[in-house]
Amino acid sequence: MINVLFFASIRETLGVERTEVTRDDACSVADVVLSLRQRGDVWDDVLNNADLLCSVNQELVAMDAPLNDGDELGLFPPVTGG
Repeated sequence: MINVLFFASIRETLGVERTEVTRDDACSVADVVLSLRQRGDVWDDVLNNADLLCSVNQELVAMDAPLNDGDELGLFPPVTGG
Protein backbone atom coordinates (compact mmCIF):
# COMPACT_ATOMS: atom_id res chain seq x y z
CA MET A 1 0.00 0.00 0.00
CA ILE A 2 1.23 3.49 -0.87
CA ASN A 3 0.01 6.36 1.30
CA VAL A 4 -0.66 9.45 -0.85
CA LEU A 5 -0.79 12.86 0.86
CA PHE A 6 -2.18 15.99 -0.80
CA PHE A 7 -0.98 19.50 0.06
CA ALA A 8 -2.09 23.12 -0.37
CA SER A 9 -4.49 23.84 -3.24
CA ILE A 10 -4.54 20.17 -4.32
CA ARG A 11 -5.92 19.16 -0.91
CA GLU A 12 -8.40 22.04 -0.94
CA THR A 13 -9.71 21.26 -4.42
CA LEU A 14 -9.99 17.51 -3.91
CA GLY A 15 -11.41 17.88 -0.41
CA VAL A 16 -9.22 15.08 0.96
CA GLU A 17 -5.93 15.04 2.84
CA ARG A 18 -4.85 11.53 1.89
CA THR A 19 -5.71 8.32 0.12
CA GLU A 20 -4.14 4.90 -0.29
CA VAL A 21 -3.19 3.15 -3.51
CA THR A 22 -2.36 -0.54 -3.70
CA ARG A 23 1.10 -1.45 -4.93
CA ASP A 24 -0.48 -3.46 -7.75
CA ASP A 25 -1.83 -0.21 -9.20
CA ALA A 26 1.52 1.50 -9.45
CA CYS A 27 5.25 1.11 -9.48
CA SER A 28 6.32 4.72 -10.06
CA VAL A 29 5.11 8.18 -9.06
CA ALA A 30 3.77 8.71 -12.59
CA ASP A 31 1.77 5.47 -12.36
CA VAL A 32 0.12 6.58 -9.12
CA VAL A 33 -0.69 10.03 -10.50
CA LEU A 34 -2.23 8.45 -13.61
CA SER A 35 -4.26 6.07 -11.46
CA LEU A 36 -5.55 8.97 -9.36
CA ARG A 37 -6.39 11.05 -12.44
CA GLN A 38 -8.64 8.23 -13.62
CA ARG A 39 -10.91 8.77 -10.59
CA GLY A 40 -12.76 11.54 -12.40
CA ASP A 41 -12.94 15.08 -13.67
CA VAL A 42 -11.70 17.07 -10.67
CA TRP A 43 -8.93 14.53 -10.00
CA ASP A 44 -7.81 14.72 -13.62
CA ASP A 45 -7.95 18.52 -13.65
CA VAL A 46 -5.93 18.95 -10.45
CA LEU A 47 -3.30 16.28 -11.12
CA ASN A 48 -2.85 16.91 -14.86
CA ASN A 49 0.01 19.34 -14.34
CA ALA A 50 3.52 18.91 -15.69
CA ASP A 51 4.81 21.12 -12.86
CA LEU A 52 3.36 18.96 -10.08
CA LEU A 53 5.89 18.55 -7.26
CA CYS A 54 6.27 15.08 -5.77
CA SER A 55 8.04 13.64 -2.77
CA VAL A 56 8.64 10.07 -1.69
CA ASN A 57 9.25 9.59 2.00
CA GLN A 58 9.73 13.37 2.35
CA GLU A 59 12.36 13.72 -0.41
CA LEU A 60 11.59 15.54 -3.67
CA VAL A 61 11.63 13.16 -6.62
CA ALA A 62 10.94 13.05 -10.36
CA MET A 63 7.81 11.48 -11.81
CA ASP A 64 9.73 8.36 -12.81
CA ALA A 65 10.83 7.64 -9.22
CA PRO A 66 10.01 4.09 -8.13
CA LEU A 67 7.61 3.37 -5.29
CA ASN A 68 7.69 0.51 -2.82
CA ASP A 69 5.05 -0.91 -0.54
CA GLY A 70 4.72 1.34 2.51
CA ASP A 71 6.08 4.48 0.82
CA GLU A 72 4.55 7.89 1.43
CA LEU A 73 3.94 9.95 -1.71
CA GLY A 74 3.35 13.68 -1.31
CA LEU A 75 1.77 15.71 -4.10
CA PHE A 76 2.21 19.50 -4.12
CA PRO A 77 1.12 22.22 -6.53
CA PRO A 78 3.90 24.12 -8.30
CA VAL A 79 5.50 26.74 -6.08
CA THR A 80 5.43 30.33 -7.26
CA GLY A 81 6.98 33.37 -5.75
CA GLY A 82 7.13 37.05 -6.31
